[in-house]
Amino acid sequence: MKVELAVNYTPVGLEEFVQQFIGNVVIALVDSLKDTSEAENIKLEIKGDDVDLTVDDNAIEIKTFVADFINKTVTGMVSSLKGIDQIDSLNIDVSR
Repeated sequence: MKVELAVNYTPVGLEEFVQQFIGNVVIALVDSLKDTSEAENIKLEIKGDDVDLTVDDNAIEIKTFVADFINKTVTGMVSSLKGIDQIDSLNIDVSR
């Protein structure tokens, strides 16, 4: 699995464990959505309250509750990383 993270449009280097942890969380969130299980490529973009999700080059429409859940889960996880102070935007790309 390959995970790329950018916070405020700045790439963040990730150790292997952290990369796998973030990737597994994102995959679990996406796999729980309808028609997205076993996705090969996931792109998640968060800007403020907006959450954009693309799975295997298909934009996925998500309801407000789900978007809020994903936003808070992923932002909370990433905000605990060393050197991350404020998150205005967040991009995560996961390939498996």
